[in-house]
Amino acid sequence: MPPLSVHPARLRHAALIGTGGIGSGMFFALHGNHTLGREESRSGYILDRQDYCKLHIVAHYVSALLGPAFPVIPIGKVGDDEPGRRSQASNKVIRHLSDAVRFYLRHGFQVEGEGFVDAATQLPHHLVVRRLD
Repeated sequence: MPPLSVHPARLRHAALIGTGGIGSGMFFALHGNHTLGREESRSGYILDRQDYCKLHIVAHYVSALLGPAFPVIPIGKVGDDEPGRRSQASNKVIRHLSDAVRFYLRHGFQVEGEGFVDAATQLPHHLVVRRLD
């Protein structure tokens, strides 16, 4: 499917840059069915589901919708905490990190240098860069 044909001057933003941790993959459900306000707190509960790399999934849809002319830059890191260590032990994160590198390559990024193992998490990483000229 080709991306939308939108003139860059009509876009409200020049790029999407998202950050997020890669760890527990937890889902949190709020009580009530209305939007959470900026300064509101509300009780909730953790659902019995897991999903990893949500940022990369959302970024993929934005990139597919707007095409290569709109820079999409998701940035994620596995945490050096208990959820991060559990994810490492399950090997799910390793698969998702490899998927993330493929995602970056499809969207104009290049891998720079050799891969390395992060000292805190002991997970393989790659430096991926996209030049914004």
